[in-house]
Amino acid sequence: MNNNQNKKQDNKTIKKNREEAKTSIMDLEKLKMEYSSQLNIYKQAIADYVNYLQQNAGRPCNSYSPDSTGISQECYSDIWKKAGCGSGTIGYPNASASWQQSQTLNGLIQDSWYWATETDSNHRDGCYGPDNTNYNTTTAPDFNINAPPMVTMPGMAFWGSGQLSATAGGTQEQCKALCSATANCSGATYNPTTYGQPLCWLRTGDGQVVPALDSDVAIIPEAKKYLMIIESANKKLISTNQQIQNIINKTQPVYNSMKTEGQEKNQELIQNYMHLVVERERIAEMLKSYEDLDKSEQEGEMRVTQKQYSYILLVIIALGVIVLLYKFSGVLTSESGSSQTYNQTGGELPQSTYYVLLIIIILIILFNYYSNIKKTTTDASNSVYSGFSSVFGGIFSFFSLSDN
Repeated sequence: MNNNQNKKQDNKTIKKNREEAKTSIMDLEKLKMEYSSQLNIYKQAIADYVNYLQQNAGRPCNSYSPDSTGISQECYSDIWKKAGCGSGTIGYPNASASWQQSQTLNGLIQDSWYWATETDSNHRDGCYGPDNTNYNTTTAPDFNINAPPMVTMPGMAFWGSGQLSATAGGTQEQCKALCSATANCSGATYNPTTYGQPLCWLRTGDGQVVPALDSDVAIIPEAKKYLMIIESANKKLISTNQQIQNIINKTQPVYNSMKTEGQEKNQELIQNYMHLVVERERIAEMLKSYEDLDKSEQEGEMRVTQKQYSYILLVIIALGVIVLLYKFSGVLTSESGSSQTYNQTGGELPQSTYYVLLIIIILIILFNYYSNIKKTTTDASNSVYSGFSSVFGGIFSFFSLSDN
């Protein structure tokens, strides 16, 4: 009774372990897919950030200060482009002309800003072209030409670690340009409507971009945006990896139990296999013994048949002897009427004595011969019966082991 209860309890434990293992495997597969997707996002964010750094590593105006003159064509074209011009009739002005060579870096920035913000057709067509209406509406030039480009994130806010200024009025682009032109401005938050008028908060120091009002717009350096994406992807990867570790640690005892169970089953199978090998050898020996017994039985039957024929021959010979003795026994028989007379000559034994002796001798020979045949037949039958018993007993034990 206790063995049955223990067996049932073991079966329940095994079933429970398998269900837990199955659930864990499904959870791990799901987390594996999430981790793979997050890892792709992380790798793409790294690639985008590296590409951004490569593009901005060689800014053409990095080697010039605000008072530098003799500005190169590459730097002047970058100033013109950042002011918003480049698609008009002028294209890109010649930096090697005498007037351009005499101007400082800030002087060229100021002149480019004039071309981008003047509203007469000469300046508009020269800077933008006749069909372009995307004009620069800033109220001051951006002299911080080497500052990193700023990007916007709607619905978010950036407050940094301190405040530089709060300016009322203006557009989002003007707020962005103001931050770029202001020293130590690390970002800004712009809101056009919530407070009754547009507001631009310039901030300093490092800080996080946080969720805010739908009308808020965070203004941050483009490099910071890439770093935020990398940081967010990295946090997700760490969280997913931690979940994977927790599942593995939780299911480790189950895996150990299933491993032990598998080892025990494997050991049991090995033992059964070895036992079956031994039984197979025993069965092979029994089959060989059966073949030997079958051969012995056939030989015994042949001997019995030979002795039977010998017995018949001896009976015939005995009968012949009796006939000959009867014929040549010297008995004189005479018949007269209904009486029969026997004559005995010399000192001979009576005739009946010879008959009795002959019959006794024949009976003795036949009895001994019959006993010999019976003994041979009995021994052969017993040997065959013993052989069959051994063979079928071994086969029965083999199938009993197989059932177990």
